Amino acid sequence: MKKIDNIKNFNLIYSKYSVMLKKGLASINKKSLFEASLLIDEKIKNNSKIFVAGNGGSAAVSNHFICDFLKNVKYFTKLKPKVI
Repeated sequence: MKKIDNIKNFNLIYSKYSVMLKKGLASINKKSLFEASLLIDEKIKNNSKIFVAGNGGSAAVSNHFICDFLKNVKYFTKLKPKVI
């Protein structure tokens, strides 16, 4: 990783990252994301288990997803999802 040693480099890196992030968000199929959220909501309300899996680096991402998901759902709602 390149060392950021001044504000000019920081601003350049920040700008490039912002563009990439905007492109990534714009590429999301909002209808599919909404349908997935409905499916997850249905499974939680039916007291079903939701399994999240990954291999290698994806395993770390799936584990992080579970932690964030459970923390936010339990904190902001009265739901008690079973996410494994």
